[in-house]
Amino acid sequence: MGSGKTTLAKHLSEKYGMQYVRYSQVISEWLGPIPGEGRDSLQKKGFEVMSDGRQLELNNRILERIDATRSAIIDGLRHPLDFATLTSSLGESFHLIFIKCDSKIRFSRLTDLDFQSFLAMDAHPVEQHIDQLERSASAIIIDNGNPGEVLSLASEALTRFERMHSA
Repeated sequence: MGSGKTTLAKHLSEKYGMQYVRYSQVISEWLGPIPGEGRDSLQKKGFEVMSDGRQLELNNRILERIDATRSAIIDGLRHPLDFATLTSSLGESFHLIFIKCDSKIRFSRLTDLDFQSFLAMDAHPVEQHIDQLERSASAIIIDNGNPGEVLSLASEALTRFERMHSA
C-alpha cells in the first residue's frame, strides 16, 4: 500500500507494451462492485477471498486473463499462494519484482488517509503476508522516493529477465 507498485506496473506496461492485470480489478469484477472502490473496501473484499479459501480461485482468474503469447505484468500479489500458483503455471517465465518502501514514504503518497488510518490499513490481515514474498523475488527494488530510479532499476531487471530467457 503506497509502495509505488501500481504506478510502476502501469508505467512498465505502457513502456514495454505488456499486458497489465491487477488483482484488485479481478476481485472487483468477480465479486461485483465494491462500494466506494476505496482501499478499505478492497482490503475487505481481498480478505474475504483469502479467509474463505478462495485465493487459488482468484489466482486462476488472474491466469485466465493472460495471453500466453505476450509478456504480462501482474500487479498486487499479497500472499505466498499467489506466488506459488503463478510460478507453477508460468514456470521460469514468471519473475517477481518486490518493491520495498519505507512506511513514511508510503504514508506520504496516500494523501487521502490520516496517519492512524494508514497504520490500521497497513496492519490489516490481507497485508500481512506481503513481506513473505520478498524472499521469493527475482529482483528487490528499494524505493526511496525517487520514481526515476525505481523505473530504471525495474527496467534493468526486465532486461536481465529477458536475457535469461533468450540464452
